[in-house]
Parts: sequence; C-alpha cells; structure tokens
Amino acid sequence: MRARDGLTPALALDHVILLIVKRLFFPRDVVAFLSALPSLDAPLAALLGLLTSSSPFKKHWPMPTFEKVGPQHMHLAVAALPAITCLQIRSLWTLKRALGGRYATVGAFAAAWPHAIVSIKENVDRGNLALFRSLFQHCSQLGDVSIDATLLAEVLPSLPSSICHISIYHDNADDDNNGVAWRLAVPLQEWLSTGRKKKRVTIRCALAPDDAAAVANVLATASSLTGLDMQSSELVDALVTSDLSLPHLTRFTISHSSVNMAMQLITRLDLATLTRLDVQTMVDDLGVVLPLLSTMPRLQELRLSYGRLRKTPLALANATPLLRELTLHGVVVASDDALNELFQWTCGLQQLRSVSCDGMRFHEGNLPILQSALNHWINVSGVTDVCLSDCKLGREGVTMVAAVLQASPRSSTLERLDLRSNVVDLCSVRALVSGVAHLLDTTVLLGRLAETHDTSVIESACGVHVVHQHGSGYTLYSPRS
Repeated sequence: MRARDGLTPALALDHVILLIVKRLFFPRDVVAFLSALPSLDAPLAALLGLLTSSSPFKKHWPMPTFEKVGPQHMHLAVAALPAITCLQIRSLWTLKRALGGRYATVGAFAAAWPHAIVSIKENVDRGNLALFRSLFQHCSQLGDVSIDATLLAEVLPSLPSSICHISIYHDNADDDNNGVAWRLAVPLQEWLSTGRKKKRVTIRCALAPDDAAAVANVLATASSLTGLDMQSSELVDALVTSDLSLPHLTRFTISHSSVNMAMQLITRLDLATLTRLDVQTMVDDLGVVLPLLSTMPRLQELRLSYGRLRKTPLALANATPLLRELTLHGVVVASDDALNELFQWTCGLQQLRSVSCDGMRFHEGNLPILQSALNHWINVSGVTDVCLSDCKLGREGVTMVAAVLQASPRSSTLERLDLRSNVVDLCSVRALVSGVAHLLDTTVLLGRLAETHDTSVIESACGVHVVHQHGSGYTLYSPRS
C-alpha cells in the first residue's frame, strides 16, 4: 500500500524525522539523532542498526551502496529501505546476488523503491540496455548515468527527467582506431536544451576532430550546463582552439592536459562562482594554478593531481574560505618551505572536512610540518576524513600519526584515517591502537604489515580486533558510540 505522493506508510508516519535524517551528512550525527528519540519504527531502528554495525553502509552514507552491505547485514538493509532516501548501485549483477531472491529481478527491486535509487555506476552498454530501459521507467530520482558513445543518441530520449549528469565513455580497445566520429553534438544539445537546469557532462572517450569541435561548441553555449569533466584530449584541444568562454560552469575538471592548456580554459570560467576545480596534469608546475584561488570565494572542492608544486603564493592565505574537500594526489612539493606554506593555508580553512594527500612523499625532515597540520585538521578544523595513503611514512611517520591521535580529545570528529600503502610493523600498529582507544567511531585503514599477514597474530600482538580487507590491508576500529 502507498500513501499520498508515493510515500510508504512508514515514510508518511515519520516524514519529519526522515527529512532531518536526509539532511544529516555525517553518520555519527544520524546515530546521535536517532538514539535521542524516545522510540523508533522498525525501518528507523534498522537504519540505526546499520549505521552502528555495518562499516560499508556507514562509509558511503548519505548515499550507501546497497549491494556492499554484506549478507550478515542484508536483513537490516531490507528492513531499513523505507527510511533510506538515497541509494547507489555499483554493480547490477552484484545487487541481484546480494538481494538473495528477496526480489524476482533488479527491475522489481527498482519498481518497489522508485524514489530511493539515485545513482547507478554501471555503464550502459549494448548488453545491458534492455535492463537499463526498465530501470529508467522506475527510478524517478535517478541522477546520473554512464552511456557508451555508440548508444548516446538511442538512450538519451529514454532517460528520466531526474537525470542531471551523463558520462559518455567508450572502450577504445573494441575499435581498430581512436577518434571515431560519434556524432555526439546533436543528441547532447537536445538533452541540454530540455528539462531541468544545472546539468553536468563527463566526456571520457576519444573524439574525431570535427566531432570534438561540434561538441565543444555545444558545451560552451549550453546555459543549462553547470559541470564539465573532460577526460578527452581532443575536446580540450577543440575548446582551447575555439576561444569560447565558459562562464556558466561552476564545476570544472580537466585531465590529461598540460597546465598551460588547463590555465587557458580555467581563465575562461567565472571564477567567482566556481564551486569545484579538479586539475590533473603530469609534471607541470601546479604553482600557476594556486594564485587564482584567491578569486574563487565559493570554491568547496579542490583537487590537484600529479603535478609539481615549487612555491606557494602568499596570496593563498585568505583564499577559498568555503573549501570543504582538498585532494593533493601524487603532488610533488619541491621544498619544505613550500609544504609549510601550503599546510598553513589549509589550517585557515574553517569549513575543511576532508583532506587527502594520497601519494605525496614525506620524510624525516618534514614530518613535523605534517604533524602540526594533522593536529590542526583533526583537533581544530574538525576534519572528519584524512587520507595519507602511499606517503612512505615508515615507522617514524606512523608513530607520529598515532601520537596526534593519542593527544586528540574523545570528542574528536575524525571518522576515517587512511594509511594504506604505507608498510607498517606491529610496533606501529600497537601505537595506532593506543592512539584510537579513547576515540569514538574512528576507523583506521592500514596497508600490509612487514612481519605477518596473519590476522590472528596481529590481534594477539596488539590486543584488538582487526579486519582483513582482501587485497588492501587491514582495518582498525575505535570503540563504537
């Protein structure tokens, strides 16, 4: 039975509670809110159970991946469905297997919960097109879809009006040559000119020169387009050559290009309205990008990848006051002074909640700089997610991280610390266990251990339960609230 406006009775009964839950971004806030209520209906009680017992569910909140919950928690996941307003699906086949016969087909699952599925990460190709057509009929809140370039003109007309992001891909290994003329411009223009505003497009396939030029013109003239992710060098070349401006974009990602070409396009944006910037280069000097940050007052997400940073501009001090997520992936910082200036800037970001230094390299001489920044992120800024994966920290670096955790108050907001791809030993693990023992709801991800791969040996040596993540190391958990 359905209540008015498509709500189930459970949803209608706790509509106000669900509205509040939907707006709580951090799992611990949801747990605190639900725990404070005098009573909970079965779906909300199941949701509380998931957030306190299922790490995969908690990790992806507020958009959990249903098929990742695991068989031991699937009964809770099914019971909580009336209270889950945002679900993502990464693999339709895995979802079907995880449902375990509770629904006849994935399409039946989507028909039962049409308002819940907001994202499907699996690509639309010729083999699964019929299934996707069924899902498009049911998933009224689906927000994004990834479509093979060969099917774009065929699929776009059947998309639900809720779709705001399309990703166009093609596996070039299936072709004899790259740069095929897909004739994407016309169907893309038709989709951008109809329906809702604030649409986003990702291009991740090779394009023929004429096709790239036509697509570039569509993207530059579509006022409904607010986000563009370019993983096509041909499209980058076409836009640079065209001299077209891109003032309508508020989210911009550019990959596989030189910093010079990236800068030519970035300067054509309305930087005052930009909320997300992602620049992925190889060896160029990323320092030319940083001075522009002082002209981006609304920037909330910044990702710089693979480049080299020689100097941090002084103008950075008061830049990007709204920044929430910072990713420095594989960035090489040329000097300790530049690193110190960069981290000093991050310490002034009061809205910062996520910092990733994945693939950066730290050594004995600059560990104090990292320690000072890490302490500020966790204990002053209120950062909830820190990634120091593949940073070559060694025992000294990991011990330093443990010391920062040890000095953190019990009320620390840190939820996740990623130390994977750093080879650690049992001594380092003991230090980390001691460091998180007083914290609540903090997860530490570790890479392989130097001495052993036996979980029981680690648990015996460290006196704590650890979870072996196949292929990626181990996970430590602090006490649950």
